[in-house]
Amino acid sequence: MPYPLVQVPTFAEFKKRLADEFGCEFKSETVQSRNNGTFFVAPYFERIVHGKQLTYSVSIENEDDRVTLHLIRSVCRRLEMDMSAFGLNPGLESDLSAST
Repeated sequence: MPYPLVQVPTFAEFKKRLADEFGCEFKSETVQSRNNGTFFVAPYFERIVHGKQLTYSVSIENEDDRVTLHLIRSVCRRLEMDMSAFGLNPGLESDLSAST
């Protein structure tokens, strides 16, 4: 369980840690909307595990914004990373209650 009042990382810090410790890449792709044809940038994390490409789409306005425990847990699950590296217990959903 995370310790109370521990400051979660900024998005920039989280992104750097994912790259340095887990080999993740932060990428973006330009996508065209099916509704009105406008284009937008879709950022995502990518990690290769045992030859399998894993991705996690992310939406963040500012790299100085703090990430939530929910985002950390979700990224860890999707990209098959050990969430205990971020102080989260893989078996406890109560970790999420601290971020909501």
